[in-house]
Amino acid sequence: MVRSLYPLESCGYDAKNIRLSMIIRLQSPVYLAGGLKSGWQDRMIAAFPREKFFNPASHGLTNEREYTGWDLDHVSKARTLFGYMEKDNPSGIGLALEIGFACAQNKFIIFVDETSREDYRKFGMARSAAHVIFQSLDEAMLLLLP
Repeated sequence: MVRSLYPLESCGYDAKNIRLSMIIRLQSPVYLAGGLKSGWQDRMIAAFPREKFFNPASHGLTNEREYTGWDLDHVSKARTLFGYMEKDNPSGIGLALEIGFACAQNKFIIFVDETSREDYRKFGMARSAAHVIFQSLDEAMLLLLP
C-alpha cells in the first residue's frame, strides 16, 4: 500500500484509483540509495532499462572520504533519489544522509520503507522528506512501471 502521495493528494489525486506511472515517472538520472548487500539495485536497473542510474554499489570505493564524496556528488547530479530502507539494513544512516542531502537540493525523492514497527519512528524525517513512500520494493516497482 502506498503510504503517501504528498503532494499529489493535495492536488486532488485519489491515491486508490490511480496508476502511479501515469503521474510519477522516474526522472533520469536516478540515484539508488540504500543497502549495498542484497543486490536490489540490479533489480531496479533491469526493470527500468531506459533510465540512467547512479549505483553506489558499483563504484568499488572503500575509503570513507572517497565513497562519501562520490555518493554526494552523484546525489547532486541526479534528478530523482530512490531510497530503499530494507528490513535487514542494520542502520540506514547512509541512506538518511543521502535523503537529507537530496531534500536540501529539492530532488524528487521516492522512499521504500520496510522498517519494523519498533524502528518506524527512526525514519520519520526520511518519510517526511519523501514525495512518495512505498512499503516494499516490489510494490514500488509494480506501481512505477509504465
